[in-house]
Amino acid sequence: MADAENTPEHDEAENVGLVYLRRIDAHPDSIERKLNEVVVRLATVERDVAAMRVRLDSLDGRVARIEGRVDLQREIAKLVAVLES
Repeated sequence: MADAENTPEHDEAENVGLVYLRRIDAHPDSIERKLNEVVVRLATVERDVAAMRVRLDSLDGRVARIEGRVDLQREIAKLVAVLES
């Protein structure tokens, strides 16, 4: 196993990993800033979704009332048809 760790492929993979770790380590402030931006944007999306739910609930009630009126109009039309015949 010790021989496998001294292969060029192992060294190359380790170097690639170290390169990425160094990049990450070199930019913690920008990563934190981007994370904070994502958190703020997510909060905005959550707020907007909550507002849409309130509007949908309101629309649901309005649609129910409209459907009730349509049903009433159908019943009236049926009664008129029966009376006319």
